[in-house]
Amino acid sequence: RLRHPALRTVGVTTLAQALRTSPGTADAWADLGGGYLTLGDHKAAFEAFERALGLEPRRVLIREEHAYAGAGANLVQKAIDSLEVAVGLRPDFAVGLGLLGNLLCQAGRCKDAIPVLAQAERASPTESSGPRRGWPPS
Repeated sequence: RLRHPALRTVGVTTLAQALRTSPGTADAWADLGGGYLTLGDHKAAFEAFERALGLEPRRVLIREEHAYAGAGANLVQKAIDSLEVAVGLRPDFAVGLGLLGNLLCQAGRCKDAIPVLAQAERASPTESSGPRRGWPPS
């Protein structure tokens, strides 16, 4: 239901209800976060990704989505913190590095962003600057 546009709201609601009565898995919480992102609810998405990371903090791709949600919810520093963990775990994570550089500049730290963006470019010249789901946040 989360993937089908006409059923997305029902799917998100159903999954959220199920997770209220069961501890869930990191993947279930990440799916819920992704569902909230597609609905434009960045704060709820951020909270769902927080739950996923509470279960599996080393999941780099969940951290990426967590950062998108955080940026959209005006939690830029929390998004930066999450991405710093992600690129610490995987220094060649070009998309994460690119997003981190953009968020650093958005936070008024463009000087700090320059080496991060250069690292992103070295990691993958074709992946570091492309648009991602939910970016830029609306």
